[in-house]
Amino acid sequence: MRQRQYYVNEVRLGPDTFRVMHPAKPVAHGPLYEAWSGTEMLVSRAGVVDLTVAWWLAARSPRTLVYLPLRASGCQAAPDYLERKLDLVLMHHSLGFRPARWKDVRGRLTPTGLQKVTLPKKPFPAFGRPDYLRMHHREFRDHLHHKLAADTLFLTGSRHAFELEGHGMSELLDVTPDFHTCAEIVVGIWSGSGSPVERRNAPELLHVVCCTDHW
Repeated sequence: MRQRQYYVNEVRLGPDTFRVMHPAKPVAHGPLYEAWSGTEMLVSRAGVVDLTVAWWLAARSPRTLVYLPLRASGCQAAPDYLERKLDLVLMHHSLGFRPARWKDVRGRLTPTGLQKVTLPKKPFPAFGRPDYLRMHHREFRDHLHHKLAADTLFLTGSRHAFELEGHGMSELLDVTPDFHTCAEIVVGIWSGSGSPVERRNAPELLHVVCCTDHW
């Protein structure tokens, strides 16, 4: 079922007010960890829906912080190389929100303002190879950017940036995972020229892995 219930809160800090959406029910299986490649998330089928709904909301909601409290989520099959758990916040760059303020915002969230969210059959546009090749051009600006603060991964970008990376992730909604089925979401920028393997700075990734033990 591709529906989720979200709380919608207006949080006031001094002269500023922030709109935050967060799920009414805990994400049972979608823990997010720091890892050698950046960050890694282990998802069940329901966890893919949880993440895709949040991603779709973030793409369409330029004035909203979309928050998934994933530190409370778990997976007994988590590999040993994964490090500390993280929450996830998705937001548009136009908000200009400083992650240093998140701890105060998070502490003021309440279980009020219930709203039902229904994920459409095709939540993101389909992009072709030329669209993804443009991401490697120096003048391309629609990258996702990441920061870590208050045990939280913040992903920031435009609607186009979220849709570009969200399309591949949403394909996990309809898969039957084999030994290793995943989506690799680029949340950093390559520097230099040449192919990705030749570049000095590898991209930071959000590695979304289907947990075959809990699918």
